[in-house]
Amino acid sequence: MERRGRGRPRHPDILTPAERRVLDELRAGGTNAEIAERLGISADGVKYHVSNMLGKLELENRQQLAAWREPPRERRRWLFAPLAVPFPLKVAAGVAGGAVAVAAIVVAIILTLPRDVETVDADGAVSVSTGREHSCALLESGAIVCWGFNSAGQTDAPEGRFRALSAGGWHTCAIRESGEVVCWGDNTDGQADAPAGTFRSVSAGGIHSCALRESGEAVCWGDNTRGQTDAPAGAFRSVSAGDDYTCALRESGEIACWGRDILTTEAEVRCGASGQANRECIEGLRAEMAIPAGPFRSIGAGTWACAVRESGEIVCWG
Repeated sequence: MERRGRGRPRHPDILTPAERRVLDELRAGGTNAEIAERLGISADGVKYHVSNMLGKLELENRQQLAAWREPPRERRRWLFAPLAVPFPLKVAAGVAGGAVAVAAIVVAIILTLPRDVETVDADGAVSVSTGREHSCALLESGAIVCWGFNSAGQTDAPEGRFRALSAGGWHTCAIRESGEVVCWGDNTDGQADAPAGTFRSVSAGGIHSCALRESGEAVCWGDNTRGQTDAPAGAFRSVSAGDDYTCALRESGEIACWGRDILTTEAEVRCGASGQANRECIEGLRAEMAIPAGPFRSIGAGTWACAVRESGEIVCWG
């Protein structure tokens, strides 16, 4: 694919990352000036993003925008018409003839199946990771192959031998055999500017990234408008960078999360606008969606978070 210059890719989703941040703040309540102060941008910038979202989503006001939810992507529908088989099938006498006829019908139907999934020549893959609209695989040889949307170079994997990888929004990070973290793709917010040192794991989020040093210390970089890169002190077993927050497992198996308060945002949207919300409703939802007590053995953060208990039970929240 042709690669564009540096900078954020052209709107592969309904809303851009900047618009999503403004939308999150709009749902939390406040004037344009208040939202601008929280995001560190101008009030005119907030007004511009709100106007753009109202136009592209065909909404009339801020209230409708705050209540808007992104619809699931429509999957293609395929119709299989046996009569459209390109050659006539004659009824054959005997069991053998019937088997041949059935086999021919099956083959004809298989040939009409949709090819939504791209097959990649990645023999010996040991792991795979998916971002917004791109994917990467780590091969047994230590090489990395990527495919999909490449507007910011997120599929242009560097050469070398690696032992771990993680695909984020429009960027990808990986750990070389030496322990060094390397990232490529969109770097508008510094999400591809990996720090020096050796690391044991890495996770690429929406527009930020995090990694664990050999000591277990969590280090994050990139967009920090929500505090998603302000990692707490302590040793962790694993870390997972979400859209605009991060969660990690402490050595004890307990969970620590930092960044956007997905509990407060969702609760205020479901219970009413900020300042007019039913506080009892909000507190009830916060308790319902609170980070569960551990211990856990693994965790994954995205738009919401899920973790696996030692028993194998999966728990999700947010």
